[in-house]
Parts: sequence; C-alpha cells; structure tokens
Amino acid sequence: MSDFRDANDDIVKKVSEQVGATNWVPPNSGLFKLNTDAALNASGCVVGVGLVVQDSMCYVLATSSQRVVVTYNTQLAEAVTIHRGLVLACETGLYPVEVESDAKVVIGWINDSKHYSSKVGLVIDAIRKILRYNVSCFIKFVSRKANVVAIL
Repeated sequence: MSDFRDANDDIVKKVSEQVGATNWVPPNSGLFKLNTDAALNASGCVVGVGLVVQDSMCYVLATSSQRVVVTYNTQLAEAVTIHRGLVLACETGLYPVEVESDAKVVIGWINDSKHYSSKVGLVIDAIRKILRYNVSCFIKFVSRKANVVAIL
C-alpha cells in the first residue's frame, strides 16, 4: 500500500491544489467519493466520459477517461457516465460511495420515483437498481466547480 501512496503523491498534491480552488469536499472517513462528468463534442457524435474515485484522504483510487463514438444527447451521456462510475465502484469494492455529478436534471430523475420511457429512462432504471442493492451508495448534484476533479 505504501508503494501505491508513494506513486500517487504527485496526483494527490495536484488534486489537493484543485480542492483548495474549488468547493470540492472529500468524503467522510470510511466513504469513497465518485465524481462523474460527460462532455459532448459540437456534432454530438463523440462523448468524453470522466470518472474519479477518491477516499477521505484525497487519494485517487480509480479513474477512467474514455472517448466514445455515439449519438447520445447530454442527459443520456451524463446518465451513462454515472452508471459506468457506479459499476466501477462496485466491481472494485470502492463503496460505500457518495456519487457527485453536475448533471442536475439527471440527478433529479435518478432521485425521483417516476418511470421514464426512453433510452435515458433505461439507464436511470439501471442506476436505481445499483443504488437499491447498495444501500450505502447515494447520489447528489454538485456545482460544476465542486465537480472539477471529473471534468475532462
């Protein structure tokens, strides 16, 4: 474990510097924080997916950055990114996890009880299923400034 921490010292310092310049707050002890963000290019054919999982000491434990060629709208891209982040956290055992995203509309859809008959609705249902089976996981909206660690 000390090798991991030594190897990540530079990353932690950079993240800590960003934390000081934003409203990002580390999770409470014993929790992990997953920040997600999606970005679409102007034509809407390429989506950038960004995920960062950190612990209460601000150590970066997992990241993912992908370029995906698709025809998603913004809400679907954000929902897919949140879903990918939750799957990553579950598969790597990084939970309980607090998920943060600056996708206010998508977070609202996830947290309400309505059913959405659309592509994004299917992803929302999949996210809710993960959250139901991992009751120690929760999701919330944060400002773009507070989500800076995940911005591509």
